[in-house]
Amino acid sequence: MKLKPREWGLIVAAVVITGLCWWRAVTPPRSKAMSQIMVEDRRPAPSFELLDKELKRFSLNAYLHRHSILIVFFDRTEDVKSNAILKRLKDVYPVLKSNRIIVCAITNLLPQQVRAGDASQLPFPVLSDVASGQMDSPTVAWGRAAEEPVVSDQSAGIAGGVFYIDRLGLVDWNGNAPRPVDNPQHMINALITGEIQ
Repeated sequence: MKLKPREWGLIVAAVVITGLCWWRAVTPPRSKAMSQIMVEDRRPAPSFELLDKELKRFSLNAYLHRHSILIVFFDRTEDVKSNAILKRLKDVYPVLKSNRIIVCAITNLLPQQVRAGDASQLPFPVLSDVASGQMDSPTVAWGRAAEEPVVSDQSAGIAGGVFYIDRLGLVDWNGNAPRPVDNPQHMINALITGEIQ
């Protein structure tokens, strides 16, 4: 039985494809790709519900899996006007909002302190974690509790940090808590330009 040229072409293509698949299976991945795989630990973002300055409940679950989210933690002792990240987010918030990116800030100020202070000028929700340092606090769940409360009725300090949650609801982790973004300004730029969505 003599094969037609078209049949020979199919046999050669099948051999080439099989060879390429075998080569890909036995070839180790590049070291750069391997290091990225080993470093990347993405898990679901810890959920929380907190009150904003108007005492409205903000639930992270309402936005997970529908939007990209930026969360900024800052301590009550920080000057909002001199915080470079908060200042930048205030300036670019209209662009982020038009890109359907949710921005919120978490602080250990009371809602009435947020209303009366500079944080009230921020165009995005500033949420009060008055139980900062307690085991069920978002500040603890996100690894941002900086110190134990000095007085039992006072919240613990908050270590600053910026976190990015993608539309799948995943955030980078480092051990037992989410890992803050290494370069927040770069992340903000990438979200503005649409490099990251």
